[in-house]
Amino acid sequence: MEINNKKIAVIGLARTGIAAANFLAARGADATVHDSKTRQELTEAIQKLRPEVKCVFGSIKPATDAELIVLSPGVDIHSSALDDARANGVEIISELELGYRFNAAPVIAVTGTNGKTTTVTLIGNILKKAGKNVVVGGNIGDPFISLVDTPKTEWAVLEVSSFQ
Repeated sequence: MEINNKKIAVIGLARTGIAAANFLAARGADATVHDSKTRQELTEAIQKLRPEVKCVFGSIKPATDAELIVLSPGVDIHSSALDDARANGVEIISELELGYRFNAAPVIAVTGTNGKTTTVTLIGNILKKAGKNVVVGGNIGDPFISLVDTPKTEWAVLEVSSFQ
């Protein structure tokens, strides 16, 4: 996936949005994060962003020139703020999809109502005991996109929400 110089909107400036924006910017994308909260409410989050990442506060509606939109897990893909982008054929993906496109290791994704964290932890431990290089994350730790560059990863075990 080519992202160098591509205008990419990341919707949501929580932990996952920060990780996605930093990942994209590090690879030369023109990354802009959009969040419905104010600059004052996001002061701490802003400090975790790479200097080249731009921010839009008070709205999750992406700019009309966005070439790709990456949603944080808490953002509804059916949000009306994305209507114009959908109408213009802009690809809208989750952080999980972004990570998958750059990830080389097989992925085990666990979802469901109860027991996700326990199951992910158990699978991760089984694989580690088997001598495999494993990353464990998603909704129980580091966002998937921040684990993609972990050297020599043989398996990625992720907790994901059902809507991811």
